[in-house]
Amino acid sequence: MEKYHILQLITQGHYKEAKEGLEQYKEQFVIDTDIEMYEQILKVLSQPKVSIICIDCSDEYIADFLEKQNYKNLEAVKLKTSQNMMMDVVNYINGTDSKYVCFLEERQIYDEDKIALLVSKLEEIDHVFVAVCERYYLDEENNVIGSSMRERMGEFSERLYNGWDFLNFCMDVKRNFYGNLSTILCKTNMFSDWQIPQWMGEINEWNCSVALLYAILSKDLILMVEERLVGTILSPLDSQKEEEAKKFQNAFDQLIAYRKEERLGFPFSYDLDKVFQKRENTKRKITFFYSDKGEFHNLSPLMKEAEKRGFQVICTEDMKEEAEIGIYCQHVNFKGNAKFSVIMLHDMMQGIKNWPDHWIAEHWDQFDIGILPGRDWGEKWERQGCFYYANTRKGVYELGYPKADYIQSEEFLYKTSRLKKELNLKYERTILYAPTIERNNHQQEFIEELQSLEANLLIKHAHWSEEIEGSLEIKEQIEEMRKLHEGKYENVYFMDTSANIMDALGISNLLISDESSVMAEALLFSVPSISVTEWAGKELPYDYVYKCSIKQLREYGEQIMNGLKTDIDIEKYRKQLFGNEGRCALELLDLIEYFTQNGQNLHFKEFFLKPAYEPVCLWS
Repeated sequence: MEKYHILQLITQGHYKEAKEGLEQYKEQFVIDTDIEMYEQILKVLSQPKVSIICIDCSDEYIADFLEKQNYKNLEAVKLKTSQNMMMDVVNYINGTDSKYVCFLEERQIYDEDKIALLVSKLEEIDHVFVAVCERYYLDEENNVIGSSMRERMGEFSERLYNGWDFLNFCMDVKRNFYGNLSTILCKTNMFSDWQIPQWMGEINEWNCSVALLYAILSKDLILMVEERLVGTILSPLDSQKEEEAKKFQNAFDQLIAYRKEERLGFPFSYDLDKVFQKRENTKRKITFFYSDKGEFHNLSPLMKEAEKRGFQVICTEDMKEEAEIGIYCQHVNFKGNAKFSVIMLHDMMQGIKNWPDHWIAEHWDQFDIGILPGRDWGEKWERQGCFYYANTRKGVYELGYPKADYIQSEEFLYKTSRLKKELNLKYERTILYAPTIERNNHQQEFIEELQSLEANLLIKHAHWSEEIEGSLEIKEQIEEMRKLHEGKYENVYFMDTSANIMDALGISNLLISDESSVMAEALLFSVPSISVTEWAGKELPYDYVYKCSIKQLREYGEQIMNGLKTDIDIEKYRKQLFGNEGRCALELLDLIEYFTQNGQNLHFKEFFLKPAYEPVCLWS
């Protein structure tokens, strides 16, 4: 076929025949610039046309988007947010010859294949009108903060949902899994019989975008696509953003007025006026929930302060027990039955695989108060506090670490002094072995490498609750190792698993572990730590820990104890990880009394944390 015949087929709209002609030509002749141009023209013209509705976008932003998208059969139209925006969109769509429509908003980052991929998905399914991709969130430096579907990754992939049911599911769990207008692409024929949903409340300039999004999603079936194709750049939270958030919240509540029983936008825990106006009246009765001895020891300083103030104190391992005031510190956050609830960390390394967003897996929004130990965790929360699930109802506070209160007590001084006498330690210096889990004969390796040093080897394993899966095997390994080594060496000593690890740290000069959070707690005693890399099995993000192989353990241990290895500034990290030392229990009980007993001491307010970024929620 001659070139001019191919061009003629293209101009007449016979794209299939023109494509066949091109293939024949390429088999017979050398490809030249004309043929390359025809291929490019065909690629664009054979694509279904897509309209881009650009909401409050500058000309430069639109041009940049169109240039970067690999999909080229695009028509862009500008639109401003307004009370009538939904019908403006509908009127435009019903007058265009585009097969698909999607939306462009500023402060978004779009994958260059966003339109191409979503079009290809919908081209394969005739009876589905809307595709929704995953959205991620970034700070001003384009660092990823989180994503819309992360906590349910794999659950939504390539699945079809009834849009109305899906929206109500999102509202039930208070999670935005759908993103914003930028994350959807829909077929234009769904707008031919368009009507504003009857369930929808008042539409105004503050909720018009989410109203359009909800109307589109709720109309028919939707296809969920787990590829991250859109990123939203979050603005820093300032007074202006706070005021805007309140207006968005109120407008959203008006929009979904059919769900009158609840507010579904964002718990304004950064709004001090709202937070401190809402107070409860409960009995002077606090229940402390614990699942192992480690949690019990962490809560003990709080129990003592509560008893001192005349509260009735109850301790329980039954996480479902009803309570007036409940204090929790578990890895798994139970939806407690307390009238007023406080959530704390189980340990300093909690949720490490999700850092900095520990809260993606352990939601705090079902609790009244959240407590964090110091600036390091405070910064993590400030970074992730824009997400609904990280916020407690009455705020998150950087009040400190209860165990840091304990080590400043007379009880601690007495117990550590008694412990030294009971153990009858041979040497002046003590090396503590305290792993997360005893496995693969790690204790044997520890003793073999260090037993010949002029130092006491103190072994303290964690206490494992029988409720934890696999705890029986771990306990058996601990007992087996103890039977193997106890009494065999003059300088090897054991502590009971139920003992307080802080007592062990209080008489130690060096800590050896795998990945345990005890290495953070050692900072409270200015005790350096070594993580044996083979035991940890992964790269640890702890800058305050020395890391070495088992073969290097003796060398590192000697250098550190002899003052020859001092490149880690332990005091710096202590201040970074732990704050308000010695006053955590005092401040927390003041806080509890304020919110539940009409207390008047408000010093704890200075530890109130605010998110660093604007809220991410159902309407944003």
